[in-house]
Amino acid sequence: MPAETPHPVTRNQATILAALLHEIRPRWSTEAIVSLIGKNLATIPSYPALCEAAIRVANDPTKNTPAIIFLDGKHWERPDQPREAPPSGPKCEDHATEPAHTCHCCKADILVGDRPPTHQGKHWTPGGTP
Repeated sequence: MPAETPHPVTRNQATILAALLHEIRPRWSTEAIVSLIGKNLATIPSYPALCEAAIRVANDPTKNTPAIIFLDGKHWERPDQPREAPPSGPKCEDHATEPAHTCHCCKADILVGDRPPTHQGKHWTPGGTP
């Protein structure tokens, strides 16, 4: 007798997802969501895919029931989203992993008054003068 293939979603995973969806949509009961997942195990491609689709549905205020999760629709689509190209230009003189013109560390220093705005992306010794 061949070994059974495991279901793509465990009871624990279903419960965790149901609790998350209930937090997003309080009117959806966790018990109903767990039950829906159990009834639709054969149609679930994977737990991560289910989570993504379910969260998309829960975040859509026009969707009134979690049963919509298991219907065909755009919520199951996973379009490849190209990553943004890293910004070009010189690196920050004080924070080598950041581009000089958008260095988050320098911006934070400027906001709290530890670095003058003229030294965004440039070397600065705290307590010094520009």
